Amino acid sequence: MKNILVACALVFLLAFAATAFADNATPENLTWSGMAVLKLDKTTFAAGEAITGKVILTNNEEALLLNGKIVLHIAQGTYEYPSQFNANDNIVLEKIIDSGWILPRTSKEINFSLPAPAGGDYRIDLYSWAGKSKLLGASNILMGPSSESFKVAGDAKKRVSIAREFTSFNLVAGPVGFPIKSEAELSGFVMLYNPMDTDKQGLKLGVKVCEWASIFCDSPEQFFEVPVVKKGDYTSFWAKMNAPKIPSAYEILMTLYDGEKIESVYKNRVIVSGGTAKIRKFLLKGLDTKSYSVDVTLSGSPDHFTNPDFNNFSLTAEVFNNGASILRSEENISGIAAGEIMSKSLSLGTNLFDKMCLKIIKDGTEYESQCVDVPILQIQNEYDSAHPKMIDVSWNYDNLTGALTITLKKEKINAQINLYSSDSALLGERAEGIGVYSRAIVVPKENLTLAVDDFDAKQQKLIEINLAPEKIISSPLGNGTSNNLGGVTAGSDPLSCNGNGIICSIESQCSGAVKDTIEGKCCIGQCLSSNAGEANWSDLLSPVPLAVWILIIVAIILVIVVVNVKGAKRK
Repeated sequence: MKNILVACALVFLLAFAATAFADNATPENLTWSGMAVLKLDKTTFAAGEAITGKVILTNNEEALLLNGKIVLHIAQGTYEYPSQFNANDNIVLEKIIDSGWILPRTSKEINFSLPAPAGGDYRIDLYSWAGKSKLLGASNILMGPSSESFKVAGDAKKRVSIAREFTSFNLVAGPVGFPIKSEAELSGFVMLYNPMDTDKQGLKLGVKVCEWASIFCDSPEQFFEVPVVKKGDYTSFWAKMNAPKIPSAYEILMTLYDGEKIESVYKNRVIVSGGTAKIRKFLLKGLDTKSYSVDVTLSGSPDHFTNPDFNNFSLTAEVFNNGASILRSEENISGIAAGEIMSKSLSLGTNLFDKMCLKIIKDGTEYESQCVDVPILQIQNEYDSAHPKMIDVSWNYDNLTGALTITLKKEKINAQINLYSSDSALLGERAEGIGVYSRAIVVPKENLTLAVDDFDAKQQKLIEINLAPEKIISSPLGNGTSNNLGGVTAGSDPLSCNGNGIICSIESQCSGAVKDTIEGKCCIGQCLSSNAGEANWSDLLSPVPLAVWILIIVAIILVIVVVNVKGAKRK
């Protein structure tokens, strides 16, 4: 029985440790929240017909998606991950498409057309990026694509392919990442397989070493002559070059050419050792207020072999318009550890720009640079069209004259005003103007309903004007009462909860004030669940360093084991 109790105690402590530390920062903080869907126009294409379809990208973030990239592979064989153990697959085309920017919480369709391969069965693999944030899969390591199969009519063609299982750089096969010193020699051992019944000659291998992934590649392609590949046999050769100077992770992109045609594509990966910081995610915010800022997520060096720190560097943001630099801000950062994730916010301080550059600089050396086109006027116009601002409506009533004045406010007013008493329509007219529109009308002192149709926003506001509160039967949509002593009574339409608070679900309760809005009861605070009073383990444990908790748990386990062993000896 005692042994059972000891075992239960150990299980509890291990479960407690797993739960207590489950909220630590994870790599998921570096991904972009969204979806990417691949749709082919058809599943069978004629010989020579372009392979067409579309990609639907969805941005689930509350920020603008910038620097979007799509990577499409046409492949023949069976997809497997990791790829270096799969001899039955060959990528015959890689196509990179710029998907640009996507508004928050919206989708975008990108059509594509790819050159037709020879007859046979194929598939398309889709990967998607938002800068260096993964949106779908990871094209640099051939992981996690979305795939669709298709057929091409006509005669099939056998190809010489890169033999993945035998091809290596510095004795490491596949895009797994191996360490190397800055500018040291990269030794590529490339193996080719020829499944044809004739020898193949005149091939050449192109190699690019691309910082992070091929979507960022600006390095020249180096070419290597390929020896004759005997029929039904393997042929190997060396492709040697120098590693890049700046520490980072690099994709090694290999493309086998037969003249201008691509026979095979494969990848390897190298980590140039040393300290650095990477711009993994940046979010442009402020479209709703036209006050723009950038939230930048940094990560430490990808060199997980030596785990170097990177100290005393700066993060700069520079904004351009029509080719001219108009603003530059800089933040000095004391340091970031390898594997560490860090967030920084930078205010742009301008609302007129078309390009933005983020850079990591230390001692005059540029370790990281990402520049992206941001046509903010076009983006803002599309955002305003997708999220039209509702017209502001207010009113006042003069008890002495009986005049009701209705005032509309918006940058551009395009509306219809309708005013109703309990038994008749008192006003119905079109309201157009810039900035402010005002209309006065003498009305009976009774409860009225004002309806304002905002044609640009495609929404209607209903406001109850309660001039005779003693006759109110139902709860009003807006406030406003008469004091019956002369003077002016005023009111306005209910606020919108959007941007001011949050609508809580039925199962939760508001921690702060509650206001009536056009969407319903708006919580100015937080929505708490029914068990909100219960303690949160991560909140209770967060003030204590992780290492301390681990030492405490290990000490308790050791005490239990020692006591148990002593008890056994006594027996």
